[in-house]
Amino acid sequence: MGEEVIDPNSCNPSRFIDCLIVFSGFLASIIQPVILLFSGKDVNDAIWPHAYRTLQMTMILRDNIEIMIFLALILFTISIVFITYQIKGKSNNLIIQRILLFLLGLNCGFIMLYFLLDIFYLRGAFLLLPTAYGIILFSTLLIVGGVPRLPTIESRYQFATRSLHLLGVFFAAWLLMPGIPAMIGIAPSPPEKPIIGYGANPGPFNTTMTIHPYLMPEEVEQIILSQEQDVDFSVYLTLPELSEDLPLDSIPLALLSHGWGYPVYNEYTDWISHL
Repeated sequence: MGEEVIDPNSCNPSRFIDCLIVFSGFLASIIQPVILLFSGKDVNDAIWPHAYRTLQMTMILRDNIEIMIFLALILFTISIVFITYQIKGKSNNLIIQRILLFLLGLNCGFIMLYFLLDIFYLRGAFLLLPTAYGIILFSTLLIVGGVPRLPTIESRYQFATRSLHLLGVFFAAWLLMPGIPAMIGIAPSPPEKPIIGYGANPGPFNTTMTIHPYLMPEEVEQIILSQEQDVDFSVYLTLPELSEDLPLDSIPLALLSHGWGYPVYNEYTDWISHL
């Protein structure tokens, strides 16, 4: 009987499934903006919900840097454990491997969205969020692919995967760099709370909100978008609850006129309360 020869460049169903799982994770990360975009929203409105969640996540990371460092150490430790098993010749469990491949695609999608937001909105203001993405990407790549190795020409698939793995590890390390000073407490930070003026005591206050409907002008009704026909347009008046012992004779008035096409007032209440 002749010996069977396997072509290293032949299509392997398992490889196709792995690539499909990574793509599925990537698609899951961008599915909401894509659906909103195809439903008629413009780019700004389509990306807005994700941008809002990005801001919330950044604030959580800023308030919990110690927890972020702790979780990063856990991920790096788990990576080392998996690499040790791989060096001993033990492969990852197939289910765990494919879950990690899905998370890899998901994280890559979030990283892509972050850079799009950074170009048009954030302008480098967020440091800890890309650092968190870098930590997850770095750990996931090490667990899935092991220690980075130089690509060889044994097969096109191996050359491509090793090249992407090596570039991904370097990219993850690059994402980590700007956030390290923030994690160890030496990055620039906002000034201390002023003693007098905006941002100082006696605030912040508890607030009360009242709703005041109004008749929409006829020329505005003619250009209202179809998805806003059932919206009850109103003025939302938020007032601080001032105690009688505060030495305030008057308070400033702030007006927020939000962008057209997103009239959901709940998304703006944090801004108003802060003002």
